Amino acid sequence: MPSASRYSSYTGLRPEIFRSIGRDRRSVLDVGCANGALGEAVKQRQGARVTGVEYDEQLAREATERLDRVITGDLNQLPEILAELDGPYDCMVFADVLEHIEDPWSCLTAFTEHLAPHGEVIVSLPNVGHLSTLTAVFLRRTWPRRDRGLHDSTHLRWFARNDVSALLAQASLRPVSWKRSPRFVDAPVAWNKLALLVGWVPGLRDLLTYQFVVVARPEAAGRAAVVHPG
Repeated sequence: MPSASRYSSYTGLRPEIFRSIGRDRRSVLDVGCANGALGEAVKQRQGARVTGVEYDEQLAREATERLDRVITGDLNQLPEILAELDGPYDCMVFADVLEHIEDPWSCLTAFTEHLAPHGEVIVSLPNVGHLSTLTAVFLRRTWPRRDRGLHDSTHLRWFARNDVSALLAQASLRPVSWKRSPRFVDAPVAWNKLALLVGWVPGLRDLLTYQFVVVARPEAAGRAAVVHPG
């Protein structure tokens, strides 16, 4: 079971992810579903069938009370999970999960083989290019390690903006929407709201982006122009 602070980070609705899931999606796979709060909200809003994948057994048990089906397993042991999928799915969600596994590139590619031709993939990743990384490394001369958030000590992989683009490209996914969550620090302080006002400035965008949320579709799904991060 995650620590109390990690539990609060992993559970809950995640409004920025919830808003990114199309209301027309009917078969959703939530990879790293935690206690199933997000999937439950999707089911209630649009009647979708939601399948979850979760590593933590206690969270998986909670999710079974909310979702249609839950697969319990380790994403580092991918064949065992893939064998249990019953897609195709028209929406897949990877909300702050890929940075926790050994090979997120192969993982994302393998899952997209179970994506419907016109399906969507929603990927949320923390931005290691955030200002807090630079201040820790270049001013304090240390790599920040925290119990939660951007510098969660359980992260195995790190992604800045171009890394997110490359991750999607190697899985043959085309971004159709980029969203940024700007903030100065990982704390509920009032002056984080100022990041919303200045985060659009070109030189500051990546430094103040705490998290990227990207909606992507298979390369073969139409000819819509690729959307680049603004």
